[in-house]
Amino acid sequence: MGFGDFGNGHIKLRVSFGYHASAADIDAWKGCLKQASLMLFNATEGTAQFKEITILNDGAGEMQADMWIAPYAQQSYFNSEHLVAVGGFFGYADVSVTLAESAVDSPFTVLHEFGHYAFGLGDEYFDANGVAQCTAFQQAVAAPGLGNFETERACIMGAVPIVDSGISSVDPEFGWINEFCSDANHVHNPGSSQGDLHGPKSCAAVIQEAIFPATIQLTSGLQGKFAPQLKIHDPQLDIDWVFPDDASETVVVVDGASYGLGFGAAAGISIPEASMDAANYWMEAADGPNDSSTLIAYGASPPNLPSPAQPSLDQALEAAAKTITSRPNLAATQTIVLFSTGQSGAPPLASRAKDLASAGIRVLAVGLGQDRAELQGLARGTKGEYYEVNRRHDVEKVRDDVMSLADELRFGAPILRISSDSRVTRKQHVPVEAGTKRVKFVLSQPRGANLRLSATPVHGHPADPSDDNVTVLDVPDRPYTTFTIDAPQQGDWVVGIDGANDVPFTLTAYGENPQIRVGVSGAHQVYRRDDEVTLNAVVSCPVPVVGLANPIARVVSPKGKKTEHSLKPQRGGAHVVSFKVDEPGAYEVELVFRNKGDAKPVGVASDDVDAFNAAFEIPEFERTKRVRVHVS
Repeated sequence: MGFGDFGNGHIKLRVSFGYHASAADIDAWKGCLKQASLMLFNATEGTAQFKEITILNDGAGEMQADMWIAPYAQQSYFNSEHLVAVGGFFGYADVSVTLAESAVDSPFTVLHEFGHYAFGLGDEYFDANGVAQCTAFQQAVAAPGLGNFETERACIMGAVPIVDSGISSVDPEFGWINEFCSDANHVHNPGSSQGDLHGPKSCAAVIQEAIFPATIQLTSGLQGKFAPQLKIHDPQLDIDWVFPDDASETVVVVDGASYGLGFGAAAGISIPEASMDAANYWMEAADGPNDSSTLIAYGASPPNLPSPAQPSLDQALEAAAKTITSRPNLAATQTIVLFSTGQSGAPPLASRAKDLASAGIRVLAVGLGQDRAELQGLARGTKGEYYEVNRRHDVEKVRDDVMSLADELRFGAPILRISSDSRVTRKQHVPVEAGTKRVKFVLSQPRGANLRLSATPVHGHPADPSDDNVTVLDVPDRPYTTFTIDAPQQGDWVVGIDGANDVPFTLTAYGENPQIRVGVSGAHQVYRRDDEVTLNAVVSCPVPVVGLANPIARVVSPKGKKTEHSLKPQRGGAHVVSFKVDEPGAYEVELVFRNKGDAKPVGVASDDVDAFNAAFEIPEFERTKRVRVHVS
């Protein structure tokens, strides 16, 4: 879910509070993050520090946060099953650090979890046999008054810090006590998380290899000390704090050459019509009054556009970025939705992608395949998504996919998503679990169709647009209708679709329940034909859970071949699925998770399970998470 950036060592972070944080709460966390940055600066010998931190309150921007502060989390964590042998997941969708409120008193905890997330480091705890996995403490002379501590506590990836919130009072002569272990003092233990992931490499070696250029040498290893001229309050270590609006700013960029092309389904919808539908949905279905959407064309000049087309795609992206960044206050969500036919050409966009990512702008690129490499690179470089239109994926389907992203950024994975080609009935039972703040039903259909949507709790009256807690979006000539219900009744809802039986449709339901989150890693790697794809999915409620009812992955290849695979639960709480890819193009993967009452928490100490169960009853739920895997 993250959108952070390393910035050549000047790290940008997005931190979201999953509740309404007071000014005092925010100030306390600012102090904690500043301390964590100071620890990081010293542990990397001045190579890395937190330089810009965007603070998002009331759950705003949660789906793009690098760190999520959860009031109900019993502990802070980054699920180790997301870790891979090279690098971390800093800035990628669907993966983030969860911090308990209590972590505000422990900058060590913040940096420890950041080490997993950003650098891909494993834990340096004692193993089950009591063997130290890191003996770096032997070279860490304790500052006066600190006493003696277990050896595991020296490395930042150990379990408990020697010095935490009071670290700023440590005598500069001794430097900082907690650092990343180096090859000089790391003891390889094949049974450890770090050892299993990286073999004999120390934390410093992994950071050096995965993140920083070879020209930057991390001497590290608890040898570093603050230079006498560098003080705690030195301006060099200041953090820029950014407080955006709880709003979305979207610019839709359309290839003007697409006008007149009919890549649609039976209704003959064109790419520009689809882009306008998507743009209108992002704006009209928005939750906040400050959300906005703009259309920019490039190449050929399309008809009925208020402003002339930009000469090139690169210039159109530059104009889109200026539109987004020129708003008086930064928006929590900044997106460019690009529809390209390739007819107007796609120049090298690596430099533009870097500029957009630096500005916090994510690109959702939709193409016809002619400029696949550049568009994929643009989306990947901005931590976005790439979609491809071909004979199997008509424009209406891609339009629906792009529209759904607007809701997934706000609500997370859908409760339910079905299409009429799935041989479904016109009345669907949708479960709304306990703790759901809002539920949203979205009906998408061809332009000109007249399907009607209704929503009724099994034990209650139909949702009425005149009710104070019901918002209905039903604009004439729009191919979508939505029902949004605040504080919905718990239990099954019956969603009805009335109208002609031969009209295709897509029905999607979302539930805003901050206790249930789904993260998936492995989809954003670059794959080639005959590779094996491995996806790791973690369902958190609020800690990772296992015991789900037959979680499955439905895979559709670029040529339409359908396969189904079971996800295997791992001891760390992840669910893993692997499959071979032998066709170039985009594989669509749909991951379905259901809890029928048997889910159990993972990562909660055995003596804390009863307390956890007393505080949080894991509800029965269903979530459908979709990702795309691109194969060259």
